[in-house]
Amino acid sequence: MYEYVYEYVYEYGYGYGTGTCKSALNPQLARPPARGRVDAAGGRHEHGSTAMPSIPMKLDHEQLDVYQVSLDFAAWSYELAKRLRNADRHARDQLLRASQSIPLNIAEGCGKLPSAERRRFLQIAGGSTRECAAILDVLHRCAVISQTEWRTGKQMLARIVAMLTRLIGPPDCVRESEAEFG
Repeated sequence: MYEYVYEYVYEYGYGYGTGTCKSALNPQLARPPARGRVDAAGGRHEHGSTAMPSIPMKLDHEQLDVYQVSLDFAAWSYELAKRLRNADRHARDQLLRASQSIPLNIAEGCGKLPSAERRRFLQIAGGSTRECAAILDVLHRCAVISQTEWRTGKQMLARIVAMLTRLIGPPDCVRESEAEFG
């Protein structure tokens, strides 16, 4: 029996591992199957399988509260958008685009090392958050949504802005050190 050691990349994780494939016939057949994927637990899945690994792994942005709240707001926006029709369709489309932009930019920004580029993505997420707030203001002023819906949406958005502001931090400034006068 021949043994062949191969490398694979975890589908849901990071790093490499090894596995074996044994064949009693000849060394050419002793190789990993052409189809299928290996997950972090070492289990094999066919292409197109939706099976999840036994050890759930979260990406860095998924651990942030601001990302989770932005997903909640996007889901809330979808529910609100289901009721917006005809004359409100432009506001509906803009609300859906802007609400999706918030978690997408947070995720992309968190994939960058702390830098001006990361700050830029978080600032774009903040801009999309404020855009959603303005859309809710317009819908409320035009009596399309109720006071309760408006308040619920604005509370989520205010929380997102507060967390993003904290993540962005103070701007990088170049300044001279203070001179000592005696």
